[in-house]
Amino acid sequence: MKDFANAVRSASSTLLRSGYAIVRTGGLMKACLDETFDDADGFFARTAAEKARFSRPDILEATAPSGPNFRATPPGPI
Repeated sequence: MKDFANAVRSASSTLLRSGYAIVRTGGLMKACLDETFDDADGFFARTAAEKARFSRPDILEATAPSGPNFRATPPGPI
């Protein structure tokens, strides 16, 4: 359990410092991630007019910027 806690602490530190963390995975999870990114690539390759049909201003929620560039301190304990 101590090794797991150290790995989580290290990944959290990397994420906060660089904005991303490398996560090793394989099998079904990798296939799902590949499919998700393929879908995203396909969506962002569309023209603005093609993307407009996916727009839902009636349910739009505002979000605040996040990530290490927008936060002086982490949101909670690490």
